[in-house]
Amino acid sequence: MTLNLSEKPRVANPTLLSDILEEDADERYNLSSKACRGILNRANKRGKKLPKVLEEALKAQIDDEEIN
Repeated sequence: MTLNLSEKPRVANPTLLSDILEEDADERYNLSSKACRGILNRANKRGKKLPKVLEEALKAQIDDEEIN
């Protein structure tokens, strides 16, 4: 038996995360405010700049939980 190594592996079609996220996902899939703070703190400590939309979403989640 021989392997056919001339075939190229399948490459997945690139997909944007925004294409697959659900707008009305169950609450259990939300990050807690503690988790959001942890992500922001770790990025800050490491000097990493988060994408603006991610940073805003993390901050919004913290604000939403503190209000409720």
